Amino acid sequence: MGRRQADIGDATGTTGSSSDSRNNEDGKSGEVGSSTSLSMPVSPALTAIIDDALYHAYEAELVPTVSAASQLLSEFIDLKEASALILRDCRWMAGVPFCQLEVTAGGDQGGLCYKGTNVACIAVTGSALREMEQNEHASNIEQLASDELSKYSEYNTIQDFANQCYLSANEAIQKLTTDPLAESANVNLEQSIASTERSGEGNDPPQSPSSLPTMAFSSPGDVGIGRCFKAQARKNAWETPRLICPDYTWAEDAISTCQRLLKNLLKHRYITLVTSQGWDHYFTENSTRLWPRSRVIPQPTHASSDEPQPFPSKETTHALQFLVTDLLAKSIPVCLNHFRAATEANAVVSKRLYLVKCEHRGPIRALFESFASLKSAPRESLVKHYLDTYHGGSDPNDAANSRYRRKNTQEKKSPIQERREVLHKQLEAYWKNPDMKEVLQIERCCERLENDMSQMLLPLANIAKEICHSSWKGRIRAVTVDEIDEESGKARLDTILPWQDVPYMRELLRRLDSILCRKPDSDESVGIRPLLLDLQGTPRHKRDPLDSSLEMPFYPRTRTADKKTLFGHFSSDTTAEGKDKWFVLEKFLAEVEKLMKLIAMPDTPFLVKERGAGSRSNFVEMVSQLEDIWDSETFRAQYQDWYDMVERQAELVGGDSDNEISLVEHAELIRLTEIELSVAMANKEQLKIVDTSLRGLGKDLTARYGVMRKIVYDLTCRELNQGINVIAPVLDHIYQDIEIPELSLKGVFGDQLETVGETLPFG
Repeated sequence: MGRRQADIGDATGTTGSSSDSRNNEDGKSGEVGSSTSLSMPVSPALTAIIDDALYHAYEAELVPTVSAASQLLSEFIDLKEASALILRDCRWMAGVPFCQLEVTAGGDQGGLCYKGTNVACIAVTGSALREMEQNEHASNIEQLASDELSKYSEYNTIQDFANQCYLSANEAIQKLTTDPLAESANVNLEQSIASTERSGEGNDPPQSPSSLPTMAFSSPGDVGIGRCFKAQARKNAWETPRLICPDYTWAEDAISTCQRLLKNLLKHRYITLVTSQGWDHYFTENSTRLWPRSRVIPQPTHASSDEPQPFPSKETTHALQFLVTDLLAKSIPVCLNHFRAATEANAVVSKRLYLVKCEHRGPIRALFESFASLKSAPRESLVKHYLDTYHGGSDPNDAANSRYRRKNTQEKKSPIQERREVLHKQLEAYWKNPDMKEVLQIERCCERLENDMSQMLLPLANIAKEICHSSWKGRIRAVTVDEIDEESGKARLDTILPWQDVPYMRELLRRLDSILCRKPDSDESVGIRPLLLDLQGTPRHKRDPLDSSLEMPFYPRTRTADKKTLFGHFSSDTTAEGKDKWFVLEKFLAEVEKLMKLIAMPDTPFLVKERGAGSRSNFVEMVSQLEDIWDSETFRAQYQDWYDMVERQAELVGGDSDNEISLVEHAELIRLTEIELSVAMANKEQLKIVDTSLRGLGKDLTARYGVMRKIVYDLTCRELNQGINVIAPVLDHIYQDIEIPELSLKGVFGDQLETVGETLPFG
């Protein structure tokens, strides 16, 4: 191929313009240091700038591949939006439970009965009317329960299908918009957690508690604020994961992933059900339904009144049709075939681009590896200073033989011994810092409080797992107690779990189910940190607007009846949550007390159990254990103490007005002092060996820089007709953390992602 002129001035941005004014190294001549080259410093942005220049150089020949990939990306974005709409409908429990169950009390008339009216319209005035209603519906209880279970099965199938579509869409979007070559250059969250657990210590001690569980793999559910791991950041990342220059490997990886996801979705049980049953039953009223008005849970996202709406709603039904008959059956397969054909048509160009990208990535990563090796070792200047100052002209074995001297000798201490004592005292003073001692003491107290709260939450988590995965499979219903007032003798209705609050109770059970797991899934944890974040009011879904729309609280919020919004009477006023930091805690305790009251009722009426599912002895034992262990006042005090300690720890780590330096800087001083002390404790021969090794690392760095500089210059001259001269790194910059700067490059599909509200990868 001929050379192509690339306009890389826009891609370099301010980095390139500022580097033009710098002079080349002294003694460097020839083509690499020519005046026509573009000078740039060593930085993780160098890879992104070269990739952007390569893409602009070959952009015309990559139009079919990029256009087909963009269309396929648009289809998966539609898949994500449609599945998110269905998940919102399912999350708010539209149409579930399907029948109102009441518990009647009062002598022989006590028992369970189904009401055939809306809960908002129930009015019972006497025992005679109650007996008549019980006799009227007694013959239909079993048939109604069977119908309810079938509707729950349909609901669970729809929810699982929508969830699989949503997760598949996220994975496909990630594969289409990120460069697979960057995965081997950046350490992601899971790898950093795993390496921390293996080594027993982390790179960021203030953010990595010493009480990490090692029995199982920590999950992304632990990500958040307050004693939790941080997500992938710019620090210590060598490349941006944004797709800046498409290549053949990226296309093949994206095609294989999309094919696998599409194949799995087409095998889902819901596709089989729709194929056999059709769509008519979603649009026509079922004549066999006993009480159509008994579907007491509304469709909250579109409900305009207090009347309950059926599930699935018309919007959800149309979204399901769009997924099954359009996206999965036609649009996505067609776009995938177009993408495959375009990739094969541009295979020569895309394969060449892959080789070129690997050609300049290898030496750049090798240089960054040399940076890491030098950073982890003592500085050469420090070793040389000790050799010249404390070991110059002395006997090589003098320091080694000094340990054989008598302890009571009256000889004057040597300078190296005095320096060692100074370093020991300095290190001891660092560790005796009041703030450091307080932080370590707070860490131990927080660990103890977390263990105490975990022991108290364990019975709750076990009950939530039993409800969500055992005989009931997460099926709950609203409950109203119909009992006789002892004083007046009249019937009285006591709504324990109204139909409006059923979605929040399911959300509470779902969050309790995700903690204290032995084998955690992607959204589960072996500890209680996700729940601690919930009690702080931190949302679990915050990637993008679609992801955030799936977030719902685990407690009923204050209704704003005068505010007309899309969510109807589920719209809420959140002003009170920001005023009181214990607001969410109090709501959690109130919901737990309500849950304990529901599960303690005879026969547990708020749970829908399958026929022949087995005995309840295990569940009754769990309830008894919960009643013995749970104490709201104790949990409130423990959490408040934990929260105050974490706040104080954050103040000490970040530094306040009373401290000259933060504890992060203080920890760095301790690390440097320990390194110097290890150098001071070595004898002359040992220091000579260390000095030789450091010189070898320096020569290796110089050699790798020279190879990288020549390869980058030759590659850019060959491909772009514009050489890039990489400036030699400054010694002080080598010992600093590698961090990706803010880039103006959004990637090939950056504008398309920002248009629909997707969050771009860091870069």
